[in-house]
Amino acid sequence: MQFLDCTSSEEKGVPDEFDRFLMDPVPFVSEYAKKMSLPNHIVLFDSEEQKLRNLLISFDYREEKRFFNAHFKVDRDLQASIVVYVRTR
Repeated sequence: MQFLDCTSSEEKGVPDEFDRFLMDPVPFVSEYAKKMSLPNHIVLFDSEEQKLRNLLISFDYREEKRFFNAHFKVDRDLQASIVVYVRTR
């Protein structure tokens, strides 16, 4: 399993991995895909899924399941659902 690292940088003003992902998710995931083997499953909030849907489809992922998460804004965005994508090849 792989998770985005949320550990704060020791250098002030340097964003952690999660912050870099949120700033520009498509280039972040594209670069990640070049460096690592692609996982069988990806789990993300629907707020990020909206930004990454086309990229995930281009990497042969399809939505497998969607789970209810919240009615209200929890962190930065409304994270109403958690979405599971599975790789088809």
